Amino acid sequence: LTVDCYSTVSPSLGENSLSAMVLAGLIAFALIVVLMTALYRLPGAVGLAALVIQLELTLAAFTGLVPLVQPVQLTVSGLFGILLTMGFGVNTSVNTAEHIKAELLGGRNLDYAVNHGFKRTYSTLFDGHTTLVFLLILLLTAVSGFVTDLTWLTPAQTLAGLLQGQQTVAAQSLHSFLYAVLAGIAANYISCNWIAHSMMRSLTKYPALRDPVLYGGVRHD
Repeated sequence: LTVDCYSTVSPSLGENSLSAMVLAGLIAFALIVVLMTALYRLPGAVGLAALVIQLELTLAAFTGLVPLVQPVQLTVSGLFGILLTMGFGVNTSVNTAEHIKAELLGGRNLDYAVNHGFKRTYSTLFDGHTTLVFLLILLLTAVSGFVTDLTWLTPAQTLAGLLQGQQTVAAQSLHSFLYAVLAGIAANYISCNWIAHSMMRSLTKYPALRDPVLYGGVRHD
């Protein structure tokens, strides 16, 4: 493979792209806040809090605050990867809220509905993200040059041959994107499953917040 055309993005154009992406993210988050709280009530509010925590954990992974992980340059493509994983977080919260609602409408009590709803969501995420995480690790290995002999995996070896040995703009952008998606998936597991589950169980301890209507169910007479 040979490069027929190569160009760089000027700082002003890159700044415009960054501003547009941040603005789009803020608008999308505002719409998500309205929809999540209107459709799923208390589980939606907990999901929004977990989404903010997921974003903070993902950004922390770039700064080097995570033990044994070196700081990684955050590029525009990395921001796109973060926005993509925020969609994963919304999907996780929606699935959990729907599972809780279905359990309540099926006649289950609130404690069972909450625990079983998160359990079902966790199983779905684990099955769906395992292959993706494995692929991301392989691609990051190829781009970063941690392993030079990837002949056993032809696509990764081809990618390594194109990008290894030189810190090109393409290599940095691809590395930032892959790292953002991998960090976002890990943050999704932590925030939208474990932390959100703990938050929900804590809220259900208050008598005023045990009304099934707040979780998508119906009030029992």
